Amino acid sequence: MDRTQAQLSWQAPPAQAQTEAGNGGLPIKDYVVEQHMEGDVDASGADRWTVVPKKEASTKTRWTVEGLDPAKHYDFRVSAWNEAGNGDWLRLENQRTIRMADDSAEFGLGAPSVKVDVLDNDVLLSDPSAVPPLEEEPVDAETAKTLKILDPRDDAPKKYTDSLTVDGEGTYTVEHGAIVFTPARAFDTEGPLTPITYALGLEGCRSHAKLRLTAQPNSIALEKSGKLAVGAAGAVGDRIDWSFTMKNTGFSTLLGVSLGDQLTGMSDFAYEWPDPAKPGELAPGEEATATAHSAVTAEQRSAGFVVNSAVVTGVAGDREVKAEATARVELPDPPEPTASPTTEPTAPTTPPTPTIDPTPPTTEPTKPSTPPTVDPTADPTSEPTVDPTPGPTTAPTGTPTTGPAPTSGPTSGVPSPSASSAPSTSRPTTQPPAPASSSPGDPGNPPAPGPNGPPDDRSPLPRTGVQGIASALVAAGCLIVGGVLTAVRARRRR
Repeated sequence: MDRTQAQLSWQAPPAQAQTEAGNGGLPIKDYVVEQHMEGDVDASGADRWTVVPKKEASTKTRWTVEGLDPAKHYDFRVSAWNEAGNGDWLRLENQRTIRMADDSAEFGLGAPSVKVDVLDNDVLLSDPSAVPPLEEEPVDAETAKTLKILDPRDDAPKKYTDSLTVDGEGTYTVEHGAIVFTPARAFDTEGPLTPITYALGLEGCRSHAKLRLTAQPNSIALEKSGKLAVGAAGAVGDRIDWSFTMKNTGFSTLLGVSLGDQLTGMSDFAYEWPDPAKPGELAPGEEATATAHSAVTAEQRSAGFVVNSAVVTGVAGDREVKAEATARVELPDPPEPTASPTTEPTAPTTPPTPTIDPTPPTTEPTKPSTPPTVDPTADPTSEPTVDPTPGPTTAPTGTPTTGPAPTSGPTSGVPSPSASSAPSTSRPTTQPPAPASSSPGDPGNPPAPGPNGPPDDRSPLPRTGVQGIASALVAAGCLIVGGVLTAVRARRRR
Protein backbone atom coordinates (compact mmCIF):
# COMPACT_ATOMS: atom_id res chain seq x y z
CA MET A 1 0.00 0.00 0.00
CA ASP A 2 1.26 3.45 -0.88
CA ARG A 3 0.38 6.92 0.30
CA THR A 4 -2.53 7.14 -2.18
CA GLN A 5 -4.45 4.38 -0.41
CA ALA A 6 -6.06 3.86 2.98
CA GLN A 7 -7.35 0.67 4.57
CA LEU A 8 -10.44 0.95 6.75
CA SER A 9 -11.89 -1.58 9.17
CA TRP A 10 -14.72 -1.54 11.75
CA GLN A 11 -16.99 -3.81 13.75
CA ALA A 12 -20.66 -4.53 13.06
CA PRO A 13 -23.09 -2.56 15.22
CA PRO A 14 -24.85 -4.35 18.11
CA ALA A 15 -28.16 -4.46 16.23
CA GLN A 16 -26.58 -6.54 13.51
CA ALA A 17 -25.25 -8.97 16.07
CA GLN A 18 -28.69 -9.30 17.60
CA THR A 19 -30.25 -9.93 14.21
CA GLU A 20 -27.76 -12.68 13.49
CA ALA A 21 -28.60 -14.21 16.88
CA GLY A 22 -32.34 -14.27 16.00
CA ASN A 23 -33.39 -11.62 18.52
CA GLY A 24 -35.22 -9.39 16.06
CA GLY A 25 -34.16 -6.33 13.95
CA LEU A 26 -33.44 -6.04 10.25
CA PRO A 27 -30.26 -7.35 8.67
CA ILE A 28 -27.65 -4.95 7.26
CA LYS A 29 -27.64 -4.78 3.50
CA ASP A 30 -24.64 -2.52 2.93
CA TYR A 31 -22.12 -0.18 4.49
CA VAL A 32 -21.68 3.37 3.24
CA VAL A 33 -18.23 4.96 3.56
CA GLU A 34 -17.62 8.68 3.26
CA GLN A 35 -14.40 10.67 3.23
CA HIS A 36 -13.47 14.24 4.05
CA MET A 37 -10.33 15.92 2.79
CA GLU A 38 -8.80 18.48 5.09
CA GLY A 39 -9.85 21.99 4.04
CA ASP A 40 -12.77 20.85 1.89
CA VAL A 41 -15.85 22.75 3.11
CA ASP A 42 -19.20 23.70 1.64
CA ALA A 43 -20.67 27.19 1.19
CA SER A 44 -21.75 27.27 4.81
CA GLY A 45 -18.22 26.45 5.97
CA ALA A 46 -19.13 22.97 7.09
CA ASP A 47 -16.91 19.98 6.27
CA ARG A 48 -17.77 18.45 2.95
CA TRP A 49 -18.19 14.66 3.03
CA THR A 50 -18.31 12.59 -0.13
CA VAL A 51 -19.33 8.95 -0.60
CA VAL A 52 -16.50 6.61 -1.51
CA PRO A 53 -17.61 4.88 -4.71
CA LYS A 54 -17.78 1.10 -5.01
CA LYS A 55 -19.00 -1.40 -7.53
CA GLU A 56 -21.67 -3.14 -5.45
CA ALA A 57 -23.18 -3.37 -2.03
CA SER A 58 -21.19 -5.27 0.58
CA THR A 59 -21.43 -6.20 4.23
CA LYS A 60 -17.65 -6.61 4.65
CA THR A 61 -16.16 -4.68 7.54
CA ARG A 62 -12.91 -3.93 5.71
CA TRP A 63 -12.54 -1.38 2.96
CA THR A 64 -9.73 0.07 0.86
CA VAL A 65 -9.94 3.65 -0.35
CA GLU A 66 -7.79 4.57 -3.34
CA GLY A 67 -6.96 7.73 -5.28
CA LEU A 68 -5.99 9.84 -2.30
CA ASP A 69 -3.69 12.85 -2.39
CA PRO A 70 -0.52 11.98 -0.43
CA ALA A 71 -0.14 15.58 0.59
CA LYS A 72 -3.58 15.81 2.17
CA HIS A 73 -5.08 14.57 5.41
CA TYR A 74 -8.34 12.58 5.20
CA ASP A 75 -11.06 11.63 7.63
CA PHE A 76 -13.45 8.71 7.10
CA ARG A 77 -16.79 7.64 8.49
CA VAL A 78 -19.04 4.64 7.96
CA SER A 79 -22.75 3.91 8.36
CA ALA A 80 -24.75 0.71 8.12
CA TRP A 81 -27.69 0.59 5.66
CA ASN A 82 -30.76 -1.64 5.60
CA GLU A 83 -34.37 -1.47 4.49
CA ALA A 84 -35.11 1.15 7.13
CA GLY A 85 -32.33 3.44 5.87
CA ASN A 86 -28.90 4.51 7.18
CA GLY A 87 -27.78 4.12 10.74
CA ASP A 88 -25.58 6.43 12.81
CA TRP A 89 -22.26 7.54 11.45
CA LEU A 90 -19.11 6.04 12.98
CA ARG A 91 -16.06 8.19 12.52
CA LEU A 92 -12.85 6.27 11.88
CA GLU A 93 -10.24 8.11 13.88
CA ASN A 94 -7.18 5.85 13.55
CA GLN A 95 -6.70 5.28 9.91
CA ARG A 96 -3.73 2.95 9.27
CA THR A 97 -1.79 1.94 6.22
CA ILE A 98 0.79 -0.82 5.66
CA ARG A 99 4.43 -0.08 4.97
CA MET A 100 6.19 -3.12 3.52
CA ALA A 101 9.85 -3.81 2.80
CA ASP A 102 11.50 -6.34 0.53
CA ASP A 103 12.87 -9.55 2.10
CA SER A 104 15.84 -11.78 1.35
CA ALA A 105 17.11 -15.04 2.79
CA GLU A 106 19.75 -17.70 2.18
CA PHE A 107 19.43 -21.44 2.53
CA GLY A 108 21.73 -24.41 2.13
CA LEU A 109 21.52 -26.79 -0.78
CA GLY A 110 19.89 -30.00 0.25
CA ALA A 111 17.76 -28.37 2.94
CA PRO A 112 14.23 -29.81 2.89
CA SER A 113 12.68 -26.32 3.17
CA VAL A 114 13.26 -22.77 4.31
CA LYS A 115 10.78 -20.56 6.16
CA VAL A 116 10.85 -16.76 5.82
CA ASP A 117 8.88 -14.50 8.17
CA VAL A 118 8.22 -11.83 5.57
CA LEU A 119 6.08 -9.70 7.90
CA ASP A 120 8.82 -9.16 10.49
CA ASN A 121 10.05 -6.01 8.77
CA ASP A 122 6.60 -4.67 7.81
CA VAL A 123 4.63 -2.20 9.93
CA LEU A 124 1.23 -0.57 10.13
CA LEU A 125 1.22 3.22 10.06
CA SER A 126 -1.31 5.31 11.96
CA ASP A 127 -2.38 8.49 10.21
CA PRO A 128 -0.19 8.00 7.13
CA SER A 129 -0.83 11.58 6.03
CA ALA A 130 1.10 12.93 9.01
CA VAL A 131 4.70 13.93 8.42
CA PRO A 132 6.31 11.96 9.93
CA PRO A 133 3.74 9.22 10.64
CA LEU A 134 2.46 9.43 14.18
CA GLU A 135 2.84 5.77 15.12
CA GLU A 136 4.13 2.45 13.84
CA GLU A 137 2.72 -0.88 14.89
CA PRO A 138 3.60 -4.47 13.97
CA VAL A 139 1.35 -6.22 11.55
CA ASP A 140 -1.43 -7.74 13.58
CA ALA A 141 -2.78 -11.26 13.21
CA GLU A 142 -5.88 -10.06 11.42
CA THR A 143 -3.86 -8.25 8.79
CA ALA A 144 -1.47 -11.17 8.47
CA LYS A 145 -4.35 -13.30 7.28
CA THR A 146 -4.41 -11.24 4.12
CA LEU A 147 -0.92 -12.34 3.04
CA LYS A 148 -0.91 -13.57 -0.56
CA ILE A 149 1.57 -14.39 -3.31
CA LEU A 150 1.23 -12.66 -6.64
CA ASP A 151 1.13 -15.08 -9.54
CA PRO A 152 3.38 -13.52 -12.22
CA ARG A 153 1.87 -15.64 -14.97
CA ASP A 154 -1.35 -13.62 -14.98
CA ASP A 155 -0.77 -9.88 -14.74
CA ALA A 156 -4.19 -8.59 -15.97
CA PRO A 157 -6.01 -8.70 -13.77
CA LYS A 158 -3.60 -9.52 -10.88
CA LYS A 159 -4.07 -12.94 -9.38
CA TYR A 160 -3.18 -13.63 -5.74
CA THR A 161 -2.69 -17.13 -4.47
CA ASP A 162 -1.55 -19.12 -1.42
CA SER A 163 0.87 -21.31 -3.42
CA LEU A 164 3.19 -20.65 -6.33
CA THR A 165 5.51 -23.10 -8.13
CA VAL A 166 8.55 -21.85 -10.05
CA ASP A 167 9.71 -24.37 -12.63
CA GLY A 168 13.14 -25.87 -11.91
CA GLU A 169 13.38 -24.27 -8.46
CA GLY A 170 10.57 -25.17 -6.09
CA THR A 171 7.27 -24.15 -4.54
CA TYR A 172 6.40 -21.12 -2.36
CA THR A 173 3.52 -21.54 0.10
CA VAL A 174 1.80 -19.13 2.52
CA GLU A 175 1.71 -20.63 6.04
CA HIS A 176 0.48 -18.71 9.08
CA GLY A 177 1.75 -15.29 8.04
CA ALA A 178 5.03 -16.62 6.61
CA ILE A 179 6.24 -17.97 3.26
CA VAL A 180 7.82 -21.41 3.07
CA PHE A 181 10.00 -22.46 0.12
CA THR A 182 10.42 -26.15 -0.69
CA PRO A 183 13.18 -26.86 -3.26
CA ALA A 184 12.46 -29.18 -6.14
CA ARG A 185 13.93 -32.66 -5.76
CA ALA A 186 16.47 -32.15 -8.54
CA PHE A 187 17.34 -28.59 -7.55
CA ASP A 188 21.09 -28.29 -7.07
CA THR A 189 22.03 -24.83 -8.29
CA GLU A 190 23.96 -22.35 -6.20
CA GLY A 191 23.13 -18.67 -6.42
CA PRO A 192 20.03 -16.44 -6.41
CA LEU A 193 16.59 -17.80 -7.28
CA THR A 194 13.81 -16.08 -9.23
CA PRO A 195 12.31 -13.32 -7.02
CA ILE A 196 8.62 -13.52 -6.17
CA THR A 197 6.13 -10.80 -5.15
CA TYR A 198 3.87 -11.08 -2.15
CA ALA A 199 1.06 -8.75 -1.01
CA LEU A 200 -0.64 -7.81 2.21
CA GLY A 201 -4.04 -6.18 2.61
CA LEU A 202 -7.55 -6.37 1.24
CA GLU A 203 -8.52 -6.29 -2.36
CA GLY A 204 -8.13 -2.80 -3.76
CA CYS A 205 -5.75 -1.78 -0.95
CA ARG A 206 -2.83 -4.21 -1.04
CA SER A 207 0.82 -3.38 -0.36
CA HIS A 208 3.47 -5.33 -2.26
CA ALA A 209 7.05 -6.43 -1.61
CA LYS A 210 9.54 -8.90 -3.09
CA LEU A 211 11.17 -12.00 -1.66
CA ARG A 212 14.60 -13.02 -2.95
CA LEU A 213 16.18 -16.35 -1.99
CA THR A 214 19.77 -17.46 -2.57
CA ALA A 215 20.96 -21.08 -2.50
CA GLN A 216 24.30 -21.62 -0.78
CA PRO A 217 26.38 -24.75 -0.40
CA ASN A 218 26.23 -26.22 3.10
CA SER A 219 29.46 -26.20 5.01
CA ILE A 220 31.03 -27.12 8.30
CA ALA A 221 34.30 -25.98 9.84
CA LEU A 222 36.74 -27.92 12.03
CA GLU A 223 39.58 -26.78 14.27
CA LYS A 224 42.01 -29.20 15.91
CA SER A 225 44.82 -28.67 18.41
CA GLY A 226 47.03 -30.84 20.59
CA LYS A 227 49.52 -30.54 23.43
CA LEU A 228 51.50 -32.76 25.75
CA ALA A 229 49.76 -33.58 29.00
CA VAL A 230 50.91 -31.82 32.15
CA GLY A 231 54.18 -33.33 33.32
CA ALA A 232 54.83 -35.19 30.05
CA ALA A 233 58.27 -34.73 28.46
CA GLY A 234 57.54 -36.30 25.08
CA ALA A 235 58.96 -39.74 25.87
CA VAL A 236 57.50 -42.92 24.41
CA GLY A 237 54.18 -43.60 26.09
CA ASP A 238 53.61 -40.00 27.23
CA ARG A 239 50.08 -38.66 26.77
CA ILE A 240 48.98 -36.07 24.20
CA ASP A 241 45.62 -34.30 24.71
CA TRP A 242 43.64 -33.34 21.57
CA SER A 243 40.83 -30.76 21.26
CA PHE A 244 38.30 -30.34 18.42
CA THR A 245 35.79 -27.56 17.58
CA MET A 246 33.06 -28.16 14.98
CA LYS A 247 30.91 -25.31 13.65
CA ASN A 248 27.99 -25.28 11.23
CA THR A 249 28.98 -22.48 8.84
CA GLY A 250 26.14 -23.21 6.39
CA PHE A 251 22.48 -22.27 6.25
CA SER A 252 20.84 -25.62 6.98
CA THR A 253 20.69 -27.72 10.12
CA LEU A 254 23.23 -30.55 10.02
CA LEU A 255 22.45 -34.01 11.35
CA GLY A 256 24.72 -36.93 12.18
CA VAL A 257 27.75 -34.73 12.86
CA SER A 258 30.74 -36.88 13.91
CA LEU A 259 34.54 -36.92 13.97
CA GLY A 260 37.06 -39.33 12.47
CA ASP A 261 40.78 -39.53 13.24
CA GLN A 262 43.18 -42.24 12.09
CA LEU A 263 46.01 -41.40 14.50
CA THR A 264 47.47 -44.55 16.01
CA GLY A 265 46.28 -45.03 19.57
CA MET A 266 43.63 -42.29 19.47
CA SER A 267 41.01 -42.74 22.19
CA ASP A 268 37.24 -42.41 21.76
CA PHE A 269 35.87 -38.87 21.40
CA ALA A 270 34.05 -37.13 24.24
CA TYR A 271 31.50 -34.71 22.69
CA GLU A 272 29.72 -31.66 24.09
CA TRP A 273 26.66 -30.66 22.01
CA PRO A 274 24.66 -27.39 22.17
CA ASP A 275 21.57 -29.45 23.00
CA PRO A 276 22.49 -32.66 24.87
CA ALA A 277 19.09 -34.04 23.93
CA LYS A 278 20.04 -33.80 20.24
CA PRO A 279 23.53 -35.28 19.88
CA GLY A 280 25.04 -34.94 16.43
CA GLU A 281 22.80 -31.98 15.47
CA LEU A 282 24.07 -28.47 14.70
CA ALA A 283 21.84 -25.60 13.64
CA PRO A 284 23.36 -22.86 11.47
CA GLY A 285 26.01 -21.03 13.47
CA GLU A 286 26.12 -23.55 16.32
CA GLU A 287 29.34 -25.11 17.64
CA ALA A 288 30.21 -28.38 19.35
CA THR A 289 33.46 -29.50 20.96
CA ALA A 290 35.19 -32.84 21.53
CA THR A 291 38.31 -34.15 23.26
CA ALA A 292 40.49 -37.26 22.93
CA HIS A 293 44.02 -38.41 23.77
CA SER A 294 46.81 -40.60 22.40
CA ALA A 295 50.23 -41.87 23.49
CA VAL A 296 53.60 -41.06 21.92
CA THR A 297 54.93 -43.97 19.86
CA ALA A 298 58.56 -44.89 19.24
CA GLU A 299 58.25 -43.78 15.63
CA GLN A 300 56.87 -40.39 16.67
CA ARG A 301 59.56 -40.01 19.31
CA SER A 302 62.20 -40.71 16.66
CA ALA A 303 60.65 -38.11 14.31
CA GLY A 304 60.44 -35.50 17.07
CA PHE A 305 56.80 -34.55 16.40
CA VAL A 306 53.26 -35.88 15.98
CA VAL A 307 51.16 -34.67 13.03
CA ASN A 308 47.85 -35.95 11.68
CA SER A 309 44.48 -34.85 10.32
CA ALA A 310 40.92 -35.23 11.59
CA VAL A 311 37.70 -35.15 9.55
CA VAL A 312 34.21 -34.01 10.58
CA THR A 313 31.13 -35.00 8.57
CA GLY A 314 27.44 -34.10 8.66
CA VAL A 315 24.31 -34.38 6.53
CA ALA A 316 21.96 -31.63 5.30
CA GLY A 317 18.95 -33.18 3.64
CA ASP A 318 20.41 -35.78 1.31
CA ARG A 319 23.82 -34.13 0.94
CA GLU A 320 26.92 -34.78 3.02
CA VAL A 321 29.29 -32.04 4.12
CA LYS A 322 32.73 -32.48 5.62
CA ALA A 323 35.81 -30.57 6.69
CA GLU A 324 39.38 -31.49 7.58
CA ALA A 325 41.88 -30.03 10.04
CA THR A 326 45.53 -30.86 10.75
CA ALA A 327 47.44 -30.39 13.99
CA ARG A 328 51.10 -30.87 14.90
CA VAL A 329 52.64 -31.40 18.32
CA GLU A 330 56.38 -30.95 18.76
CA LEU A 331 58.18 -33.42 21.02
CA PRO A 332 61.06 -31.77 22.89
CA ASP A 333 64.48 -33.40 22.81
CA PRO A 334 65.05 -35.77 25.72
CA PRO A 335 67.22 -34.32 28.51
CA GLU A 336 70.94 -35.13 28.56
CA PRO A 337 71.82 -37.91 31.05
CA THR A 338 73.05 -36.48 34.34
CA ALA A 339 76.73 -37.34 35.01
CA SER A 340 77.39 -39.13 38.31
CA PRO A 341 79.57 -37.16 40.73
CA THR A 342 83.23 -38.19 40.54
CA THR A 343 84.38 -39.97 43.70
CA GLU A 344 88.02 -39.78 44.61
CA PRO A 345 89.50 -43.20 45.29
CA THR A 346 89.80 -43.98 48.96
CA ALA A 347 93.35 -44.08 50.16
CA PRO A 348 94.34 -47.58 51.23
CA THR A 349 94.56 -48.19 54.93
CA THR A 350 97.75 -50.20 54.44
CA PRO A 351 100.97 -48.95 52.89
CA PRO A 352 101.24 -49.59 49.17
CA THR A 353 103.12 -52.70 48.22
CA PRO A 354 106.67 -51.76 47.21
CA THR A 355 107.93 -53.10 43.98
CA ILE A 356 110.44 -55.87 44.65
CA ASP A 357 112.67 -57.24 41.98
CA PRO A 358 111.90 -60.94 41.90
CA THR A 359 115.32 -61.68 40.45
CA PRO A 360 117.61 -63.23 43.13
CA PRO A 361 120.76 -61.23 43.84
CA THR A 362 123.85 -62.45 42.10
CA THR A 363 126.06 -61.74 45.10
CA GLU A 364 125.88 -62.82 48.66
CA PRO A 365 124.59 -60.16 51.05
CA THR A 366 127.27 -58.35 53.04
CA LYS A 367 127.49 -59.28 56.64
CA PRO A 368 126.65 -56.41 58.92
CA SER A 369 129.56 -54.80 60.69
CA THR A 370 127.48 -54.34 63.84
CA PRO A 371 126.76 -57.09 66.29
CA PRO A 372 123.43 -58.88 66.08
CA THR A 373 120.43 -57.79 68.08
CA VAL A 374 120.12 -59.23 71.55
CA ASP A 375 117.37 -59.20 74.08
CA PRO A 376 117.66 -55.98 76.11
CA THR A 377 116.51 -57.84 79.24
CA ALA A 378 119.44 -60.20 79.08
CA ASP A 379 122.70 -59.78 80.94
CA PRO A 380 124.36 -56.68 79.57
CA THR A 381 127.75 -58.34 79.77
CA SER A 382 126.71 -61.23 77.58
CA GLU A 383 127.84 -61.30 74.02
CA PRO A 384 125.23 -61.32 71.26
CA THR A 385 125.33 -64.56 69.40
CA VAL A 386 122.80 -63.94 66.62
CA ASP A 387 123.53 -62.69 63.14
CA PRO A 388 120.26 -61.33 61.85
CA THR A 389 121.50 -61.03 58.33
CA PRO A 390 120.30 -63.92 56.20
CA GLY A 391 122.96 -65.50 54.10
CA PRO A 392 125.04 -68.59 53.73
CA THR A 393 125.94 -70.60 56.79
CA THR A 394 129.37 -69.90 58.21
CA ALA A 395 131.20 -71.62 60.97
CA PRO A 396 133.33 -69.98 63.65
CA THR A 397 136.69 -68.83 62.38
CA GLY A 398 139.29 -71.53 62.38
CA THR A 399 136.83 -74.31 62.95
CA PRO A 400 135.04 -75.30 59.78
CA THR A 401 131.87 -77.12 60.52
CA THR A 402 129.92 -79.55 58.54
CA GLY A 403 126.67 -81.19 59.31
CA PRO A 404 124.44 -80.25 62.19
CA ALA A 405 125.57 -77.69 64.69
CA PRO A 406 126.22 -78.86 68.27
CA THR A 407 123.18 -78.39 70.43
CA SER A 408 125.30 -76.93 73.18
CA GLY A 409 126.53 -74.14 70.99
CA PRO A 410 124.95 -70.72 70.77
CA THR A 411 121.56 -70.39 69.01
CA SER A 412 120.18 -67.57 66.93
CA GLY A 413 118.28 -64.90 68.80
CA VAL A 414 115.98 -64.30 65.78
CA PRO A 415 113.67 -67.20 64.89
CA SER A 416 113.40 -68.00 61.18
CA PRO A 417 110.08 -67.52 59.42
CA SER A 418 108.27 -70.67 58.46
CA ALA A 419 107.62 -71.48 54.85
CA SER A 420 103.87 -70.95 55.11
CA SER A 421 103.39 -68.05 57.53
CA ALA A 422 104.54 -64.51 58.20
CA PRO A 423 107.70 -64.00 60.30
CA SER A 424 107.32 -64.52 64.02
CA THR A 425 107.08 -61.45 66.17
CA SER A 426 108.53 -63.12 69.30
CA ARG A 427 111.47 -61.40 70.90
CA PRO A 428 114.93 -62.88 70.06
CA THR A 429 116.72 -64.81 72.79
CA THR A 430 120.42 -65.11 73.51
CA GLN A 431 122.49 -67.88 74.98
CA PRO A 432 125.19 -67.32 77.59
CA PRO A 433 128.43 -66.25 76.01
CA ALA A 434 130.73 -68.97 74.93
CA PRO A 435 133.90 -69.70 77.02
CA ALA A 436 137.09 -68.02 75.98
CA SER A 437 138.40 -71.27 74.67
CA SER A 438 135.64 -71.44 72.13
CA SER A 439 136.38 -71.25 68.53
CA PRO A 440 137.51 -67.83 67.54
CA GLY A 441 135.57 -65.93 65.01
CA ASP A 442 132.32 -64.04 64.87
CA PRO A 443 130.29 -65.14 67.88
CA GLY A 444 127.13 -63.88 66.14
CA ASN A 445 127.18 -66.58 63.48
CA PRO A 446 124.64 -69.22 64.53
CA PRO A 447 125.51 -72.84 63.97
CA ALA A 448 124.00 -74.56 60.98
CA PRO A 449 120.85 -76.42 61.83
CA GLY A 450 120.89 -80.11 61.89
CA PRO A 451 118.81 -82.34 59.66
CA ASN A 452 116.10 -82.53 62.29
CA GLY A 453 116.51 -79.01 63.63
CA PRO A 454 114.50 -75.92 62.86
CA PRO A 455 114.41 -74.50 59.37
CA ASP A 456 117.49 -72.74 58.18
CA ASP A 457 116.87 -69.11 59.09
CA ARG A 458 119.68 -68.08 56.81
CA SER A 459 117.87 -69.12 53.71
CA PRO A 460 117.28 -66.28 51.18
CA LEU A 461 114.29 -64.08 51.94
CA PRO A 462 111.35 -64.38 49.61
CA ARG A 463 111.52 -61.72 46.95
CA THR A 464 107.82 -61.30 46.18
CA GLY A 465 104.48 -61.14 47.97
CA VAL A 466 103.62 -60.48 51.58
CA GLN A 467 106.32 -62.81 52.89
CA GLY A 468 109.02 -60.86 51.07
CA ILE A 469 107.82 -57.57 52.59
CA ALA A 470 107.57 -59.04 56.07
CA SER A 471 111.05 -60.56 55.87
CA ALA A 472 112.53 -57.30 54.70
CA LEU A 473 110.88 -55.41 57.59
CA VAL A 474 112.14 -57.96 60.15
CA ALA A 475 115.67 -57.74 58.77
CA ALA A 476 115.61 -53.95 58.92
CA GLY A 477 114.36 -54.04 62.50
CA CYS A 478 117.09 -56.44 63.55
CA LEU A 479 119.76 -54.20 62.07
CA ILE A 480 118.45 -51.19 64.00
CA VAL A 481 118.22 -53.08 67.32
CA GLY A 482 121.68 -54.58 66.81
CA GLY A 483 123.17 -51.19 66.28
CA VAL A 484 121.59 -49.88 69.50
CA LEU A 485 122.87 -52.80 71.55
CA THR A 486 126.36 -52.48 70.14
CA ALA A 487 126.45 -48.88 71.21
CA VAL A 488 125.32 -49.77 74.72
CA ARG A 489 127.92 -52.48 74.97
CA ALA A 490 130.73 -50.23 73.91
CA ARG A 491 129.77 -47.61 76.46
CA ARG A 492 129.70 -50.14 79.26
CA ARG A 493 133.14 -51.46 78.37
CA ARG A 494 134.52 -48.01 78.81
